[in-house]
Amino acid sequence: MRVAHWEQQEFVRQVRKHFPRFFEDKRVLEVGSGEIGGTIRPLFVGGEHLGVDVSPGPAVDKVCPGQDLDEPTASFDVVLSCECFEHNPFWVETLSNMLRMLKPGGLCIVSCALLGRTEHGTRRMDPDASLAESLLYQDYYQNLTINDFERRLDLKLHFSNYFLHENIYHKDLYFVGLKRGPSPVAEIEVVTALRNSVSKIKREWKLSFGDTLAARTKHVLTRFFVSLLGERRLHDVKFKFRARSKALSIKLLGEQRYAERSKRRRARGKQRKTVLQSSDSV
Repeated sequence: MRVAHWEQQEFVRQVRKHFPRFFEDKRVLEVGSGEIGGTIRPLFVGGEHLGVDVSPGPAVDKVCPGQDLDEPTASFDVVLSCECFEHNPFWVETLSNMLRMLKPGGLCIVSCALLGRTEHGTRRMDPDASLAESLLYQDYYQNLTINDFERRLDLKLHFSNYFLHENIYHKDLYFVGLKRGPSPVAEIEVVTALRNSVSKIKREWKLSFGDTLAARTKHVLTRFFVSLLGERRLHDVKFKFRARSKALSIKLLGEQRYAERSKRRRARGKQRKTVLQSSDSV
């Protein structure tokens, strides 16, 4: 299961804009297709779309771990996975299996959580996680980086053209690659143009100078603390801090006042987002 957000969906829209032929009448494999808050499936027109996830639910056609999926070799024109690999301890095996099923010259699309994204989807962060998630991927959470992809996979062996991009503003990692095969030479220019477009994706609204500076500073600090503590330990520290902060606030304010304050903060956050979106569209 994955949670869709505007930045990730805009990334896939940009891929469609530059490679429209892969979004019409093609055979598509989506790993981690469970729909939570949106889906990219409507971006594909015609053809066949096979959605695979470890849990049953909306937009899931087959329940199966990605690394175990046994569809025929070179049988899909497009393989993609959005907001899933950070929850998958077998993401390398899953991606390798996706590439096995991708036709030569086919398109591979991946978006996942970048270093610095807040842990989510684990039992301690989401006690209402589905039974399948609890059994198969109980408490696993690991953000990824460009280095993880380049270190764990021989990308140049598999892809004739590809790129990776880190969106530090929403903590997203994007990957697009064309599997080695009969890809036109002109694809190099298209991939370059796509990379330039994707690099402009930041947030759903226009960022101020202060927002940009804060995001870059936070990204540098996150890398420093991860190098010092390790990402797993950093998530543990953040979780304990949030839990103690919440307990202290409830003790000082009382449960009802704390709940009311949290509700007001969420409302202000939604209002700010609406204002920023409106000003950006003017």
